[in-house]
Amino acid sequence: MQVNQTSHAAQVYQTQNKGSVNTSHGTGNSIETANGDVHLSKEARNAESALNSIANKYDVTNISTRERGAMVNDLQEKGLISNLDAMRMAAPFSINENLDTKRDWLKISKDALEFAEQHGQSPKEIESMKRNISMLEQLLELRDK
Repeated sequence: MQVNQTSHAAQVYQTQNKGSVNTSHGTGNSIETANGDVHLSKEARNAESALNSIANKYDVTNISTRERGAMVNDLQEKGLISNLDAMRMAAPFSINENLDTKRDWLKISKDALEFAEQHGQSPKEIESMKRNISMLEQLLELRDK
């Protein structure tokens, strides 16, 4: 369950890097849970910081393909998305696309997911699309703060 953005950043980092969140007592950011405090590793705090920085740099509801490519590069460099998710997120709409035309990438991604689910896209593709939408929603939420 997502407690807050800090916990989600740790979850993203753990998932993408196959690491673990440090739950031992010590230094670091902590979040209050029903079971007590959870202390986040340095890597999880770095992931949270990277997400905040990227969210402030890009508006996923008004982004060009060129900007989206740069955003994907930033996410991938920080280990926040997989290669598969990066390819899906950075793909242009068409060969003749104007790379500087701004679009609502979050809405486009949600519409594409709905279409894929209705037309029998593979479960692996659906999961990749859902991960990308989750990342876009998180970036939008962080940007709006």
